Amino acid sequence: MITLCAFANTADDIKVIKQQDREVIERFKSYLNINTVQPNIDYYPAVDFLKKEAKRIGLESDVVEIVKGRPHVIIKWKGRDPSKKTVMLNSHMDVVPADPAKWNSDPFEAFWDLTNNNIYARGSQDMKCVGMQYLEAITNLKAQNFVPERTVYVTFVPEEEVGGHGGGMNDLVKSPHFDKLNVGFGLDEGLASPDEKFEVYYGERVAMWGIIEATGAVGHGSAFIKNTATEKINRVIQQIFNFRSSQEQELALRPNKRTGDVVSINLTSMKAGHTKDCGETYQMNVVPRTAQVGFDIRVTPHVPIKQVDEQVNKWASEEGVSIRWVQRSEEHHVTDLNDEHVKVFLDSLKSANVTFNTGVFPAATDARFLRAKKIPIIGFSPMNLTPVLLHDHNEYLNVDVYLRGITIYENVIKSITK
Repeated sequence: MITLCAFANTADDIKVIKQQDREVIERFKSYLNINTVQPNIDYYPAVDFLKKEAKRIGLESDVVEIVKGRPHVIIKWKGRDPSKKTVMLNSHMDVVPADPAKWNSDPFEAFWDLTNNNIYARGSQDMKCVGMQYLEAITNLKAQNFVPERTVYVTFVPEEEVGGHGGGMNDLVKSPHFDKLNVGFGLDEGLASPDEKFEVYYGERVAMWGIIEATGAVGHGSAFIKNTATEKINRVIQQIFNFRSSQEQELALRPNKRTGDVVSINLTSMKAGHTKDCGETYQMNVVPRTAQVGFDIRVTPHVPIKQVDEQVNKWASEEGVSIRWVQRSEEHHVTDLNDEHVKVFLDSLKSANVTFNTGVFPAATDARFLRAKKIPIIGFSPMNLTPVLLHDHNEYLNVDVYLRGITIYENVIKSITK
């Protein structure tokens, strides 16, 4: 017999749901309640929670620290054939900051708005939902006496929101701990989709972060001085925004293209004359000797990195102008959609009546570190009919969408672990 529970936010706001679903949602809320905001995170409350979840389900768990204070929780579901390559179901524990003043509820309360059936919390989309959906799907499969052929590792990693370095996934994949996992296929995060179709990502744009600096003539602030640093940097800025506009137009003129299919660039910092980096002391009536801009470029796999590199070098080709790269990638790594594991994954979605788009993730995820090791990995978060709110105020996920995602993962895990 199914027990029905009524619970409310107010006396007039009542929703009746199954007891089993209530327990699932309460576990999700418990994970969301744990503050894992960057920077300087205490991960151990989340680690303790996840270890207890593993024990509840009847799974083995291990904690690996490549860097002290940056734990990776690795939960193991042993398969029938340990000689086969394993499946990694990955998510990250850390979340970005949330300004309580801009939210309608405490970002870590995990407020359940029963009127619209939404849970508001930092991490509800990015990406504590996915980690818990993996575990709930495995809970249900074990209750059905399903045993995977391949071993499954459900991994909860740190430091994704700050680039995956400093003890994050970048360091894990280079360690002997990762080699022992023998991963043959993996899943990581995707994005929500505002319409009926889900999003499936086979690659992502690479980041190229650079600083262009100009040096020029100096003098009194009242004079018309030629070839100043700020004049030169202004010409660079104009070229950056012209290029940015061309990529925006590409999106507008080609409805079949999405953000991940073009190159984006944003100017992210400006300095002139009065900073330590520029080596000068600010004074309002002195034309500065140096000026610089920082920018963030994201290069789609559809465009060679060399081509973008050449473009940036042209922007910095004027005398007295130079470029310094803070971060740059030399090549793209994408997952072949014809890979046998990927085909099985996509077929599992189709068999569950899930319609989807395939594309390039517009930002960066930990999946790139596995793709660099030639491991096929797909980005997928089962959130359709949902606005994209990662890193935004009032981030939320609908309860029905969350529960359906668990069912989708049940079908996926059955298929990819054969």
